[in-house]
Amino acid sequence: MKGERFVGRKKGEPREFVKFTLRVNPEIYEKFRYVSGYNGRSINSELEILMRLHVEKFEKAIGKIALEE
Repeated sequence: MKGERFVGRKKGEPREFVKFTLRVNPEIYEKFRYVSGYNGRSINSELEILMRLHVEKFEKAIGKIALEE
């Protein structure tokens, strides 16, 4: 993934955010913090990118997720 540039938000997406608490093993947290720094991102941005990629992979395999408005 090094060398690829992702942004936490796609162009045109709203700047609204959902806040949530995440409990995680301290060792995993520290390693994830290292990885996000290595990629030049905040922990939040790195996590948002990984979440987006995971959802895209899911939708490609299973189908588009329809959200009720």
